[in-house]
Order: sequence, then C-alpha cells, then structure tokens
Amino acid sequence: MHPNIITHGSLSALPTTVAVNAGNLSMLYEGGFLRYIKMGDTEIVRIINHTVRDCNWGTVPMVITHEKIECDDFNFLIEYEASCKQGDIDFVWNCVITGKADSSIHFSITGTANKSFKRNRIGFTLLHPIESCAGKLCTITHADNSKETLQFPEYISSTQPFVDVAAMYWHPANEINATIIFD
Repeated sequence: MHPNIITHGSLSALPTTVAVNAGNLSMLYEGGFLRYIKMGDTEIVRIINHTVRDCNWGTVPMVITHEKIECDDFNFLIEYEASCKQGDIDFVWNCVITGKADSSIHFSITGTANKSFKRNRIGFTLLHPIESCAGKLCTITHADNSKETLQFPEYISSTQPFVDVAAMYWHPANEINATIIFD
C-alpha cells in the first residue's frame, strides 16, 4: 500500500508545510491549519483547524485561494480564502492567523454558506498532544463564566472530555502555562 494512503488516507500530494514562530512558540502551518505548536521540546497543541462536516460527519475538502504568508523569526501573518464545496454544500471561509513576539497566536475565521445544506459541524477543532496533556488538570471556563477543573483523559476518549468551553488553562510542562480563549 502507498505510504500516503497509510499516513494520510489519500494518494493526493501532501500540503506544503511552513515553519513559523510566535515569540517562544514554534509550529508548522500546513493547508490552512497550525500543527505541532511547541515551546522548546514541549508540544502544547497538536492541531488547530476548521472544517465543514456533512450530515454524515464526512469532512468536506477545503480548497485554499489567495494565500499570503509573511513571517520573520518571532512573528507571522497568514491570510487566505477557502471554499468547501461538495454535493449540496457550498461554504466559504476568510481566515487570518497571526503569531506575535509575545508568544500569542490569534486564529480568526469567518464563513458564509452560499446556500442551505445539512451539516453536523462547521468550525474549529482543537486537538491536544497525549504526552504533555494526558492525566493533567485543566481549568475550563464556560460561556456563563463559571469554571471547573477537569482532567485530560489518560487515553484517547470516544467522547468529548470538555464541553461548553469558552477558555482552557493548563500546564503542559513545568514553567509552561497554556491558555486558549474561544470567542
């Protein structure tokens, strides 16, 4: 079996990756998404992406246009337009991702449905790495501003471990604090 099918489920060419930095954070930009966000050797976030999932939870392919990438050793700016079209689905995104020297990242998407269609999800997905998160405590701030401290699962979970998340705060390693805010 072809290695691309084994590792990526497709024979199509793999997207180009670009290494970018936001202050002390390093990561890869690939196909509209951020992967392997690290501080030193500690992986903090595995991927931040956005998808359109059809009524059967299938991921609708995304085609990127008007992509612009600017970066230096401590900052980056990525802008692009993208479309997800398949069957009855016709959805377009405008995306801006910025990384700043203060080690912050801002990922903004706005989308427009060009017609009505059935879907199960449209929006962000955030995946955490097992090594720096499994079993660790995470404080979740909910939409009503209430907070609760929960634990990352020890093993891959078939259910969503955290719900109604407005913000997350955890310690991926000694002296590394991570905060993610959803708006």
